[in-house]
Amino acid sequence: MRRPRPCTGRVVHRPADTAITDAGLWDAYYDLYAAPGATGRPAAKPAGLAGERPQAVLRRAAIVGYGVAGRLHTEILTALGATPAVIDPKHQDLPASLRSFLHQVSDLPQAVAAGIDLWSICCPTAEHLPVLRAVLAHNPVARVLMEKPACRGHEIVAFTRLLADHPAARIVVNDQYRHSTVLPAFTDLITTLEPGAPLEKVSVFFTKDRRPDSARGRFVDRDYGVLGYEWLHMLAVTRHILPAPAWEHYLACDPATTTTEPVYDPRLFVAALTQRTDLPRPDSRGWLHLRLTSSILGPGQAEDTAPTPRPPWRQGLRAADDRYRHVTVHAGRTRFTLHLEPVTAPGGWQLERNHHRITAVRDGAVLRDEVLTDSPLQTSVRHAVALLFADAPVLPPDLTPLRRIARLAETLRQRAPHDLAAPDASRDSA
Repeated sequence: MRRPRPCTGRVVHRPADTAITDAGLWDAYYDLYAAPGATGRPAAKPAGLAGERPQAVLRRAAIVGYGVAGRLHTEILTALGATPAVIDPKHQDLPASLRSFLHQVSDLPQAVAAGIDLWSICCPTAEHLPVLRAVLAHNPVARVLMEKPACRGHEIVAFTRLLADHPAARIVVNDQYRHSTVLPAFTDLITTLEPGAPLEKVSVFFTKDRRPDSARGRFVDRDYGVLGYEWLHMLAVTRHILPAPAWEHYLACDPATTTTEPVYDPRLFVAALTQRTDLPRPDSRGWLHLRLTSSILGPGQAEDTAPTPRPPWRQGLRAADDRYRHVTVHAGRTRFTLHLEPVTAPGGWQLERNHHRITAVRDGAVLRDEVLTDSPLQTSVRHAVALLFADAPVLPPDLTPLRRIARLAETLRQRAPHDLAAPDASRDSA
């Protein structure tokens, strides 16, 4: 039931009604003072006013930023039983059905901020650190879920200092591909069909056409260019596939010793990049060749095979996909391919959202062609909420991959053929 709006006929009350409505506080005011049975007092002790942790129950969630990630977080948190409120000064298509505030987080009334059990930070990366500061200023023991990356590379020192200054805060940085069920299925298939065979080639290929967004000034990362979009997701996928020693070697090696093929852009720094790294194999015979490729200039398409035309495959399911996320592994005599959603295969065959494809091809023959369902984002958000409301300590966010990106960005700047007039994103990133 919609709550009644302030009565503007009573002249004596009109200034107060207008001020309350303009501040986005009419619903809260109505609950406290105007609703049937209202007492004028909050129903529960406000959380965080005395440095105490609120009751470990998810009742109210604040979603900061209502872009694609914010909408998805709102949907998932609502399904978990939270009453969501949206905080977005840009007021981008805010839903009429949800309570919303056109404030900066720092400008929120304390009475509103104190009632938030979980903060979900989904605004652009450049705003993450200021928003987190504002949240912790409201409540030093807040529970916070942040979308990746936690901050920009040159803000890592300030970010870690902020966490150290608020040791009772509980903060989780969402890492959806760490919770994918498709990745374990993929590596299990490699082990099953090529037992004992070392990985020879690993290629991770994430591309998306972001030119329409860039033309509208959206998703423009001038600090890292293409590295600021999908590269962290690519590293999460790579981490799962590589043997642990190879992954550690990749993180430790100097990016300047790797082969890079960048496409420089005066506005976006680097708009496309392929990085090739040779890693020692566990058997000490030969090398594991790692190739990471990402582009924001177009969807691209990696090597794939046409599927057998049967359900759940369909044609004309949607317009052509504007992104591709492929992983290819060569082990023994077999080529394994993981096509993460959205999936469009040769011949125009498509799968529904949250459907992924795994294939194995040996000597031109298809050994395995599977479709798996998985929603890594939903799984990761649910996992994060469970961690945030559990009694066990929450580990600090792992910023090692972000440091790796900052070092790679500095290498690309050193190799740039001209002055790109981009900010030095590597400063203070150690």
